[in-house]
Amino acid sequence: MVNAAYVYHPECGDVVFSEHHPFRPARFSTLLDILERKSLLSNTGIVRVQPAPATADDLLAWHTKEYVEALARTKAEDFDPELLRFGIGQSECPVFASLFRYVTLSAGATLTACRGILDGTWDVAFSPSSGFHHAFPDHAEGFCYVNDVVLGARLLVEQGRRVAVIDLDAHHGNGTQSAFYDDDRVLTVSVHESGDTLYPWGGYQNEIGNGDGLGFNVNVPLPSGTDDDAFLWIFGEIVPPVVSRFQPDVILLVMGGDILARDPLTHLRCTNHLAEPIVDAVRVLCPRVVMLGAGGYDETATVNYWALAWAALTGQTIQDEYAGLLGGVFLGEQDLDGGDLRDMRVQISGSEKERALAQIEDVASSLKIALSL
Repeated sequence: MVNAAYVYHPECGDVVFSEHHPFRPARFSTLLDILERKSLLSNTGIVRVQPAPATADDLLAWHTKEYVEALARTKAEDFDPELLRFGIGQSECPVFASLFRYVTLSAGATLTACRGILDGTWDVAFSPSSGFHHAFPDHAEGFCYVNDVVLGARLLVEQGRRVAVIDLDAHHGNGTQSAFYDDDRVLTVSVHESGDTLYPWGGYQNEIGNGDGLGFNVNVPLPSGTDDDAFLWIFGEIVPPVVSRFQPDVILLVMGGDILARDPLTHLRCTNHLAEPIVDAVRVLCPRVVMLGAGGYDETATVNYWALAWAALTGQTIQDEYAGLLGGVFLGEQDLDGGDLRDMRVQISGSEKERALAQIEDVASSLKIALSL
């Protein structure tokens, strides 16, 4: 059993962005319930850690002073129109009660996880309420206010560690890419739905870094309809060779649940059967991993995916409570109150499969040439 930390503050699960906003932090509380019911937080070597909020100095490691001050003065009951120029207050990134507390706790969780890795307390850590990879130094976007991925990576780099960010959220990590685009100390690898069909409308395979960072930024855009087989194929073709060549000391794994077929905002056809092989592959690449939650807009699908990923990260096995009984996954049921967490498998076929595979093979070929793989 590895030494592992589950880093989470319960206040994060109580937040509501707005009544109809697709990002629902209540999923963090649901995930905790599942992990407790499945006895995935009680084994030897596993600790629960409640993080302190990130400080202003922590945020200023990448975000601008003006932007941090704007975040700090947000008040749901007294909206300041001036906040709009920072991306705060529109429908995508609304002002809500305790916004500043929430974003500093989320960032604090990532920094806590990274510090525990740095001092050797833990081998792996998971912060489900983190992974906000769209935030920029001076503005919020894409449901993200503070880019904890960048803050965590910068902390590790400042302590002399080589860092690889493997971002598997369906949305391209544009904020993270911008932070390290000309930096050879951080390898960023983003496997995501193509910008042809999904926000933030970028992250193409020809975006491979600049200056010192040339070749250290890798984008793997996926066509809509990509299923488990196609995802695992291109992941295996690109991610292990690129990361192995870089030889990171720590991997930040952004494990977005919006790659799943049930997600209402994306167009991929993957299932949570990916969780175990992905995490296993990442652990082979580097023994020190900080896993971050990121996106996922079907609550049941997302929390089940994360539970399976946490089990793989910590070397645990999830038992099916209803093994041998008719129902559960066989009938497509995914009940948060019990049963197997695994999805029914989804396979695309025919012309859709041929189209997706052809596009993915083209992406792989161009990346191998550009990166000399």
